[in-house]
Amino acid sequence: MSFIIEHDIDGNQRFFTKQEDDLKQLLLNSKRIYKIDHSTLDEDRYGHWDLICYNKNGTSIKIDVKSIKSENFIKDDSINWLEEKNISGHAGWLYGDADYIAFETTKTWIIVKRKTLSDFYDRVLQFRTKIFRNSYNLPFYVRYQRIGNLDIIMKVKTNDLEEISSKILNKKIL
Repeated sequence: MSFIIEHDIDGNQRFFTKQEDDLKQLLLNSKRIYKIDHSTLDEDRYGHWDLICYNKNGTSIKIDVKSIKSENFIKDDSINWLEEKNISGHAGWLYGDADYIAFETTKTWIIVKRKTLSDFYDRVLQFRTKIFRNSYNLPFYVRYQRIGNLDIIMKVKTNDLEEISSKILNKKIL
């Protein structure tokens, strides 16, 4: 994954991906949002958000952007991963500061309230405490920890994210 680097007026470095920039342009074109800033590296790492969007009424929302995922090194937009804990064992982006999570698919952005997503995660895992460490043919909706990491993640179907989404934005050629 390649990063774009820019500096804000205070001299802070901002790192962002092409996917984040594409979503930013799509949101700005919606005319409901007048300004969007990228997170700093610390805001991304510890707050788990990538974009802060300012509405015309003066309120703001934070969005964490998730690109299309791969399984067995093949891009597959029918799956996504939810992160309960990050690779260091700290709270993952599912419990971060973002208001919304934006999941990229080939043709759309699926926008889900982070709280709705964490409630979905908790509901699905209500009676499942086992953590799997096998990396092959991992089933949906089980807790998984990658070997050598302290993370806890779960594979979910993109269709489920669509069902709990707040909005689905069609991609446009930018």
